[in-house]
Amino acid sequence: LANSTTGQTLGTWNSPSIPAGSALQVPITTIETALPAGTATPQYYSAAVQSQMTGYIQHVLYRPADGTLTNLSTCDSGVAINTTQVANVHSTILDFGFPSTIAITNTGFSSGTTTLGIYDSSNGVKLGTYPTASIPRDGQLLVSVATIEAATGIKPTAVQYHYTIKHEGTLSASLQHLVNNLSVGVNTDMTTVCAFGTVTAPPSTVAINQPGPIFSSGQSASQSFLRFYNTGTTSGTVNVTMANSTTGSQLASWTSPTIAPGASAQYPITTPETSLAAGTTKPSYYSTALQTQITGYFQHVLYRPADGTLTNLSTCDIGVASLPTQLINVHSTILDFGFPSSIVVSNPSSAATTATLGIYDARNGVKINTYTTASIAAGGQLIIPIAAIESALGITPASDMYHYVIKTEGSFTGFLQHLVNNKNVGVVTDMTTMCQLPATKAVSYTSCWPTSCSMTAGTTLSGQIKKAGGYANYRLTLTGGQLYTIDIKGASTSNGTLTKPYMFVSDSNFSTLKFGGGGGTGNDARLTFTPTATGTYTIQVTAFVYDNNAGTFTISVN
Repeated sequence: LANSTTGQTLGTWNSPSIPAGSALQVPITTIETALPAGTATPQYYSAAVQSQMTGYIQHVLYRPADGTLTNLSTCDSGVAINTTQVANVHSTILDFGFPSTIAITNTGFSSGTTTLGIYDSSNGVKLGTYPTASIPRDGQLLVSVATIEAATGIKPTAVQYHYTIKHEGTLSASLQHLVNNLSVGVNTDMTTVCAFGTVTAPPSTVAINQPGPIFSSGQSASQSFLRFYNTGTTSGTVNVTMANSTTGSQLASWTSPTIAPGASAQYPITTPETSLAAGTTKPSYYSTALQTQITGYFQHVLYRPADGTLTNLSTCDIGVASLPTQLINVHSTILDFGFPSSIVVSNPSSAATTATLGIYDARNGVKINTYTTASIAAGGQLIIPIAAIESALGITPASDMYHYVIKTEGSFTGFLQHLVNNKNVGVVTDMTTMCQLPATKAVSYTSCWPTSCSMTAGTTLSGQIKKAGGYANYRLTLTGGQLYTIDIKGASTSNGTLTKPYMFVSDSNFSTLKFGGGGGTGNDARLTFTPTATGTYTIQVTAFVYDNNAGTFTISVN
């Protein structure tokens, strides 16, 4: 531990041995026992963590005054999630103030059930297995821990506060951990962690990015806001497909207005809901798929009008991210009445330094001014309210200038964090984390999954695998006894971005007749096929087994 203002090291604490598969929670008061007698404790510490194990660290803030728990896990190495495991899930012992719910998102290509393994976080011992109900394709299931305990017969001991829950079924799925702070009604996403070591890059995803449950406006107490940040150099739109999270049935498709380079646009869920057909009954939650013409990031923010609270629920199927040198949708002082923003500037280097921050208008990406911080101690941090930045620069935000984008500029090697104080209830929320948008979508490409696209022998079509591990289906009539050559061409011959394409040829009942790939030029796929009878056949295009690639390609049948 170090004093975050001066950078002075105050003490070093070593944890007890942590068994494999377990998750240890330690209050700061325990770590402070390692401080020398008489040490004056500062308001804030900066901390350096060294570990003998692989795993994760999570920073949780508890406010005894109002009984709230929030997740402030942002680190110099970035942020992460483990989509198949969530630790420190609350047992029902904590239901008096902080009941936990697990959101299970089906990221596969068909509906199905799955199983969850329930483990004691204190020692990693398995306590039981929970079989879920069926989860629709592109849908979600929200299961309270109370439901899991009742179904599995688990009765926590008096000190069994936390579980580790692991996805152990064959269904492709991701997990999210939500905690309801009952005293103030704030939902907190407790999924995000910091990794010990390098954060694994997310898998390739071309045009689908499945966030956790999106709250519809049918829930008057909680409503979702969607934010899209364009980090590229060209303008573009984001398309949001909304489905009923319970049934998986698609309800609407909405395309955002054009988002300028450097801009970070925010839309209430009521805006995408304008694309719902008249008379549509809004579900409690939407599952969504994103397609984009821009490179950048997505953020899901939950607002509760009843008590005026704002929380960050940005967890997606491909993980979470942060931009250490950039923050989006930082509140201008127009929002200081209820949600004042502060910037935490951390200097992990070995020398004191200042940081230069570029202040940009989130509406259009236009630079407003540059702010230079006071000196930040080596290993220290500086917390700067946005009101102080506006005052120093003489910025008076326009009436609709609610948000800034803030970037480090120059040689500063530290990182930024964005904190919002929900003044009505005193909850501090970390608004730093985001989800990376999928790779840009070529808008001319039609989705050929799960509905097949039709094609004719003798033609060439452009196609797209939209999600890691995904498929595209083509139905066509072939003549019995005729020899056909089928070519799938991608990245190796500059016919798209898909690497190592692979294919399955099936009859009208989807029974596989032939499969393979790699027989063409480089890593392209080629098959020759002679049908025994005239009829309808399907060519299913995917990536080579186990590669789980996504991307664009051309398919030709001659």
